Amino acid sequence: MKSQKISQLLEVIPFPLLIISVFVLNGGIIGAVLLWQDRLPPMIPLLYGQPRGAAQLAPRIALVIPPIIAQIVLFVNIAVSTIMNDEFVQKVLVSFAILGSIFALITVVKIFSIVGSF
Repeated sequence: MKSQKISQLLEVIPFPLLIISVFVLNGGIIGAVLLWQDRLPPMIPLLYGQPRGAAQLAPRIALVIPPIIAQIVLFVNIAVSTIMNDEFVQKVLVSFAILGSIFALITVVKIFSIVGSF
């Protein structure tokens, strides 16, 4: 019964393997951030759009914000792409979801390499 529902869901979602891999990537980023919290200082430079100084700093738990936003973008793109019948639009939406997850990964890795102690 459950596997039947999952297979029906995968038939509706365009490019299910890519979407599942992006979902796993975002989950892995969140898991890595939560796992390695003790290797980060209490405040990390996350908000680069703010003026230099203390305004750029955020608590280390805030490092989960980029992958969570990428996950939200993924879910919104899945919802929109299931409504749209145009394959090009579906490919564009999935591509943006992948791109957002890659940017989230780059952000987290860059911050870990700058301030993390390994």
